[in-house]
Amino acid sequence: MAKVLIVAPPAVFAITCHEVAHGWVASRFGDQTARDRGRLTLNPIAHVDPMGTIVVPLMLAFANAPIIGWAKPVPVDFRNLRSPKKDMGYVAAAGPATNLLLAAICGILFNLFSLALGGDTLSAFLSPLRLMLLVGVQVNVMLAIFNLLPVPPMDGSKVAISVLPYRYARVFARMERYGIFPLLLLLMIPETNRLIRRLIDPVADVLIVLFLKGPAAFF
Repeated sequence: MAKVLIVAPPAVFAITCHEVAHGWVASRFGDQTARDRGRLTLNPIAHVDPMGTIVVPLMLAFANAPIIGWAKPVPVDFRNLRSPKKDMGYVAAAGPATNLLLAAICGILFNLFSLALGGDTLSAFLSPLRLMLLVGVQVNVMLAIFNLLPVPPMDGSKVAISVLPYRYARVFARMERYGIFPLLLLLMIPETNRLIRRLIDPVADVLIVLFLKGPAAFF
């Protein structure tokens, strides 16, 4: 139960901010769908997907596996964007970029709380918050990197659509119709699962150390 209380708040907040970022950037580029449907809110109830936001991240946390998750996708009608193909990339990248920003903020606060853990009373009060900030760094880094995989329906596939020539962008666009199944298939195949882990883990490790200890950690 204690682990749930430590992991759940930063995980839910990270996923909520990820989705709100998509909708907010979309509204800046001309699509007000998310705003009109009340999804530009940090109230997690509006974004929570019971399985993707709560069950899966907690199961992964208890298994000491990389923590990933998802929320109810913020509705975006790309046809309303001023330049649909190009602006799609900005909307998609907003989620991972927000998670990296949150990871940096959590890292700064983590170090400030570490310095404050001097007295016994203060230590007892701040220790759980410090652990939440540590989890916040880890969760946000993993969400950012995982979502940037160029596999539909992850954000990376939409970024790819926005920058690739139409001929190749259509390939990614057609795969969107299958939802999350292509990604689940890749994760279920041991060879591709190991490949994805080899791509994600080193980058995640470097970013986590960077956000927690700063550039000095590499010198």
